[in-house]
Amino acid sequence: MRDESLPIDRGVTSLDSLIASLHAPFGFLGTVAHLRELVGARRGRRTSRQLAKALDLLEESRVTHLAYRLAFAERPSVEKAEGRRRPTAGDMAALERAEWLKQVEEARTRVPGRRGRASG
Repeated sequence: MRDESLPIDRGVTSLDSLIASLHAPFGFLGTVAHLRELVGARRGRRTSRQLAKALDLLEESRVTHLAYRLAFAERPSVEKAEGRRRPTAGDMAALERAEWLKQVEEARTRVPGRRGRASG
């Protein structure tokens, strides 16, 4: 995709393949549309520079998602020592929430479920 000597269609196909198989936080079509918007690409009119930028943005998003999941996975041993062994409903919702960039620090803290929230 970063090789500008290759046909643009090949780069588009490669990017679509990455989205379909590795990282589509908004689903395939939603992620493609979001990337088009971020790089300023119009439907059917893309440049190799836009494809490279889209790849950079996709990689950045994927890195934050992987780091979020890793931080979330590290919590059980800490919480077990504190007497809290299960993630809350809020934790699970935050883990599965559709976001472009995940906030890794959020994964390190408990997100209260409905019952754990103060009413008011």
